Amino acid sequence: MAVSNNFFVHLQQIKFDLFKSQDAEIGRFDVSFEIEGKQLFAHKAMLNLVSDTFDSMLSDRWSSKDEPIQIKGYSYDNFYQFLAFLYSAQCQITAQNIYALVDMAEFYQKIYFKLYTNGQKNKQRKSNLIIRNFNQNDVIKSEISDFLPHIHFKQIDHSFLTDFVVPRGFIFSSYNELSKILKDSSTSKTIQVTNDHGETLRGKLFDGTIIQKIQLLNKRRSFASGWKVKLTIPTTSSPLNVRDDVEWYLVYCPSRKVSLKRRSRLDTKHYLLAEMMLKKGKSFRFTRHFTIETV
Repeated sequence: MAVSNNFFVHLQQIKFDLFKSQDAEIGRFDVSFEIEGKQLFAHKAMLNLVSDTFDSMLSDRWSSKDEPIQIKGYSYDNFYQFLAFLYSAQCQITAQNIYALVDMAEFYQKIYFKLYTNGQKNKQRKSNLIIRNFNQNDVIKSEISDFLPHIHFKQIDHSFLTDFVVPRGFIFSSYNELSKILKDSSTSKTIQVTNDHGETLRGKLFDGTIIQKIQLLNKRRSFASGWKVKLTIPTTSSPLNVRDDVEWYLVYCPSRKVSLKRRSRLDTKHYLLAEMMLKKGKSFRFTRHFTIETV
């Protein structure tokens, strides 16, 4: 019997919401990790199903019942994002944590190969033969392949791309893909929206024509409904997709206004212009007026 995709997604969202709550009273958690003196709760079934590494790690020979599993060498925030990816295939990957997450994936892969060889000598020889046929770049590319589609390179500074990503260009399917990322980054502009309390959101615009129109609004004060701008919007859909981890979007409305919208207020008539992000540890409130500028 076929299972409705909507029903499956709903169930997954319930599990992910419980994980995000980190409420031990309602979460029905059956495993906990201790990182940097803080506890992170999870569900064994979710981890076992998607990772042979966790399947082995959470077995009786690795862990004691009711005792948190000690995680060393990684920060609480990075390990949280790693588990969030296993729950939902999404996580917040930034220029600051990308290499820690890749290193974490590599580390767990090494644990997997160590456990995989215990009692399975024949399979070990076959695995080693395959690995020897890959050079170092191929191994790294293979390990990062699951994470790469979830890295939003458009949100990463151009200088970081040239200094750290270009030397590792082999991770992409082709250098044409890397070239496009660099081109988009070099022509992008950071847009900032400020509310009546001085709280700010920032995002990136990539379309040159739209950037010019926004620059004409530089620091212009607007009511919450938005800024009146005449734009020629492409007939194709926006290259941006609505993401669960992005709360605010800059959009173009049918009323010919550039407006700031919460994710929950979006509909199919809104053309997404930019993902608007908070600075870490900051908040943003919807107020009567906003100003917009390029920075």
